Amino acid sequence: MLEVLTVSVFNQERKVRIYLPEDYYSSHKRYPVLHMHDGQNVFGAEEAIGRVSLDLHKHLDQFKSDLIVAAIDQNTEGEERINEYCP
Repeated sequence: MLEVLTVSVFNQERKVRIYLPEDYYSSHKRYPVLHMHDGQNVFGAEEAIGRVSLDLHKHLDQFKSDLIVAAIDQNTEGEERINEYCP
């Protein structure tokens, strides 16, 4: 199951795409969390750069993975991606 939230970080809004296991809301299990950057490229091609994504949710659904994936979108303003990811 994929949820998309809009959060305010660093004085700007960003989308955070969160994949939850199928039984997340009906279970009391604890799940590992994978944090990913460039969230617009992780789950669907609609908003992905170059319209190509990893389609990670399809793999996770197919193998019934007990994993939460939180993917935050990159900064789309100029070359700020480099400033955020590179020391």
